[in-house]
This record gives sequence, C-alpha cells and structure tokens, in this order.
Amino acid sequence: MIDGLYFIFGNDDFRRQAKLEEVIARLDAGRKNVVTIDCEDNFEEERLINELLSTGLFAQEKTLVVKNLLTTKGLDSEVVIKKIQKKSPTVNVIILEKNNVDKRTKLYKFLFKSSYFIELQTLSRVSWEKFALELVAKNNIDIEGEAQRLLLAGTEGNGWQLQNILEQLRLYCLGRTVTSRDIDLFLPRKVVGDSFALLDALKAGNDKVMVGHLAALRAQSEPVLVLGAIAYQYRALVYVKGLLEAKTPYAEIARRAKIMPFVVGKLTPLAKNLSWSWLAKTYQFIAQTDINIKTGAIAPEAGIELLVYNLSRRHKGSMLHIGG
Repeated sequence: MIDGLYFIFGNDDFRRQAKLEEVIARLDAGRKNVVTIDCEDNFEEERLINELLSTGLFAQEKTLVVKNLLTTKGLDSEVVIKKIQKKSPTVNVIILEKNNVDKRTKLYKFLFKSSYFIELQTLSRVSWEKFALELVAKNNIDIEGEAQRLLLAGTEGNGWQLQNILEQLRLYCLGRTVTSRDIDLFLPRKVVGDSFALLDALKAGNDKVMVGHLAALRAQSEPVLVLGAIAYQYRALVYVKGLLEAKTPYAEIARRAKIMPFVVGKLTPLAKNLSWSWLAKTYQFIAQTDINIKTGAIAPEAGIELLVYNLSRRHKGSMLHIGG
C-alpha cells in the first residue's frame, strides 16, 4: 500500500464525484493546492511525471487528481507505475476512473493492490434507498412517508437528479415538511421528458410533431409547470454553452451546471450551434411570457401556445413580436 495514493473507480457518476470531493476535502484541508490532469484532454506524460515528483509550494502537501489515466492511448504503464512508486511524499494522488477500463492491465492491477481502492458501481434498489435517505438527511429536509416513496421511486439510481430536486425542495418548502404535492411539482411524471421531445421538434422545425408534444405536456400538467419545463431546457442550454466554451471536460459539466449527465448529452450539439445573442433574446422572451401570464395580460394556455409558436419561428430563423 502506497501512502497518499487513492483509486476511485466505478460507473456511478454521482457517488464517484461525491467521493472525489470528499477525499480532496480531507487531503487538501483548505490549502487549495489541488492540481487536476484529465488525460482525455491533450495528455502529456511528461507533465504527469513532473507533478508526481514535484512538491507543493513551500513544501506543503499537494493533491494531484488524475482522471481517465487507464484509458489513455499510448500510455507507458511501466514508466507511470515506477513514477507513482517514487512520488514525492508531499504529493497525494487520486486516480479517478470510469467503469470502462481493462482490469487485466498492469496499471489496473498495480493500483488495485497499492492504493486505497474505492469502487462505486450502480446500487441495487435496496442500497439505493439507503443511500437516497442518507442524502435527504444530509440536506436537512423532512419528507412525509408517501412523498418520500414517490421521490425515491422517481429518481431511482440517479443521484444527480435526486440532489437537484432536494435543492429545489429546500428553497421551495423553507423548512416545512415536504408533501406528495411538493414532489409532484418538482418530479412531474413525464413533463421533463416530453419537454425534451418538444425541444427536439422545435429545433427540427417540425410544427406537426411540436403541436403533438405540446398537447401531451398540457394534458399532464398545469401551464405554470409546462412553462417551467420549457424554461429549464433553455436555462440548461446557457449553462452548457458557457462551460463548453470554457473548455470544461464533459464529465465536469453536469456537476458544475447541476444538471443530469444525459441532459448535457442532449443539449451539447444545440448549445454549440446557437449564439449568445440568440439565447439571450429567447430567454427574455420566455421571461416576458411568464410575466404576461402572472399579471393576467394573457391566459395561461394561450401564453404557452404563443410561446411555443414563437420559439418555433426563432429556431427557423425568424421571430414574431410579442407585447410586453
């Protein structure tokens, strides 16, 4: 066992990221001396070796996070193993890997035997419920029995979604007990999924399909929730575009934007193609629709229909004016 060497591994994105942050917090102890190397982004073996062997500023401890090392093409495993064995005693190393690694390699076998090995695979239903309840308690939220059941069933296996909903519930309920109706507000059965389908129809300019998805949304939820689901898509687009332009690795975007990984995957192509000015004007338009509905300037159903119609026109390259 090599002191200060950690290997965090597994296909549970949320728990893997949470464990990484937990270990960093313990090792770094507020020094803010953390260096991250993502081997998927222009990997330089020389830089990795230098970071392993060099001490922190003024000989303070340094935490080196190395992501996706085992899946790096052309990696000289023998050299890396030797350098890890000779790493500076002031350097703590965290190797972070996804599940798609070859367990037969020398590097994997070395890390398995020589590091503090933490494997985080997808949880069984029983284990998920235990983990989810611990996360609820960590967020200091009181949830009644039936609401708790709905929440755990609706987010099963998706820690990102659960954490996102818990944050919304904490702000919305302000300390009171969360009820089943609260859960329905933030975990509508199909609203988010159908809003994705609506966005796909909008960007494709397919008015017939768009009308069908809008009808499905309106049939299962109140106008305010439909508007919220639509706003969520475009707000997420803004987050994703900003992080992409900052050259943030895909694995980090979901965590920083606090949205689910599959959302990032769906929104990335569109985020790359839309301009900031287009997004700003579109988001202003959504906000104005919200104001018009809340002030009674337009009926909720009519406001949603007009919003979607104009979003369709925007995606086709033109825009009809709306008052307000």
